[in-house]
Amino acid sequence: MHGRVKVKTTAEKEAERRAELTRRAHQFARETDAIFTKRKNGELDEKMLQDSQNLLMQNPDFYTVWNIRRESFLSLAEIKNDDEMEKLYNNELALLLACLRINPKSYGVWCHRRWIMTHMKYPNWQHELDLCNKYLEYDSRNFHCWDHRRFVVAYTEGVTDVTELEYTMKKIKQTFSNFSAWHYRSKLLLKVNNNLEIPRKDSIWVKEELDYIMNAIYTDPNDQSAWLYHKWLLGREEVTSTICTLYVAKYAEHENSQISVMVTWSLPLTVDEANKTVITLDEKQLDCIWKNNHNNSYASHIWVTEIQGISGEPHVIHAGSKDHGSLQVHLEKGCNKAWVLSRDENMIKEKMAVELETLNTQKQLLDELYEIEPENKWLTLSQIYLGHALNGVKPDYEFSEEDFDSLIEKLLTLDPKRKGYYCDLRSKIILERYTLNLIQEPSYQQLRKIDLSKKQLSCLHLMHLYSHITEIDLSKNELVNLDDCSPLYCLRVLIANDNLVKSLKNIQYLPNLQELLLKNNGIL
Repeated sequence: MHGRVKVKTTAEKEAERRAELTRRAHQFARETDAIFTKRKNGELDEKMLQDSQNLLMQNPDFYTVWNIRRESFLSLAEIKNDDEMEKLYNNELALLLACLRINPKSYGVWCHRRWIMTHMKYPNWQHELDLCNKYLEYDSRNFHCWDHRRFVVAYTEGVTDVTELEYTMKKIKQTFSNFSAWHYRSKLLLKVNNNLEIPRKDSIWVKEELDYIMNAIYTDPNDQSAWLYHKWLLGREEVTSTICTLYVAKYAEHENSQISVMVTWSLPLTVDEANKTVITLDEKQLDCIWKNNHNNSYASHIWVTEIQGISGEPHVIHAGSKDHGSLQVHLEKGCNKAWVLSRDENMIKEKMAVELETLNTQKQLLDELYEIEPENKWLTLSQIYLGHALNGVKPDYEFSEEDFDSLIEKLLTLDPKRKGYYCDLRSKIILERYTLNLIQEPSYQQLRKIDLSKKQLSCLHLMHLYSHITEIDLSKNELVNLDDCSPLYCLRVLIANDNLVKSLKNIQYLPNLQELLLKNNGIL
């Protein structure tokens, strides 16, 4: 057996590998401790740059070390001239390039590169843009590089939003599955078209982009980036917050009484925005101090103010502002409560930002694809979005509850990991439909009780529109908490039997609650 090379066993090789890893880990820890000690002692010099370089070549994601190097550069800039600093900065760019070869998706490396470029006296932005082009050739979906590119373009002469739009299309044509390129394109399109003063629903570019994205969807229906861009293109119509409820309650029976005024808005307002609301009592403007139902200054749907020292009756209370509309309520003689509710459908259902004809065309195209790809989750989800958007808007079209339930159940089967999202979407649409039907009822203005039992609700949407009700039945749903009930300011009776409730965290924000029923829940 003499003269033959001994072949190491697998166990021996593994032991050597572990020993080497242990040695390197201990060495890395010693070098790290030395760097931190130098920093603590204020030794932010060129030696610090040399010593920390080895750590970063081993681990480019060591963000704290990049911070220490920035501190060192700032310290050196106080004692060195511009040319000396420029040399150090160029050396740093070379180090960063070496680190990018190790990990081209390092947050710390790209962030530090931007910092260095902005501190150089003579930065070469065109070279930096060429670097982006190079790395996007290696990996066209490197979102770190796309983010860096957006930063660099702002400083590079001769590069416009239009040329960048052309670049995004070039990368998209190479592969449709490029969320970063689609995202960058969405930002550029808004910048390029923001001076046209044309409503989005009438814009030609939206229709052109829908043609592009439909090609991508038909090419690969399973690619989520195309579907997300498609949803962004359809958009949501911009709406302003409007006053949807004005509720007043009178307290005390003596000569001088107190009136509590609750105003509910369709979108949350800050306290500064609420302060713009003008309250008049019998045509006399009042100075109001507003508080929300959580008794803090955060944005809220509901703001309440107290009017002291009120005498006589009846009264007319008016709430309104230039931006949010107005409501008026009559507090008749002998009455201690009065309210008025808006019937505006725009405060209930979100509308897409494109015109009806465009929506209809998209629905027809996706219907054709759905016949070919009936098990595609993205296509199924879009059937729900478009069906709900067209329901009640397109003549002779109905998105029935049966069709809606069938599509939701299919999604729960196709994509069980996102069950929570689909259940919440179902709850949102159910409550929108329920509320739209309710405001058409002649008795809507007198409504004080609602029954939302047995509706498969996993969350509660639009509860601010029911801030005036005194009783709600949420039995036999799928609620895990009652947090969404906090806008029910006037609520006295809350029935939530047979749910999955495990927390009562926000119950204290229901100041008038007297009765809470929670049979068969996780909390009891």
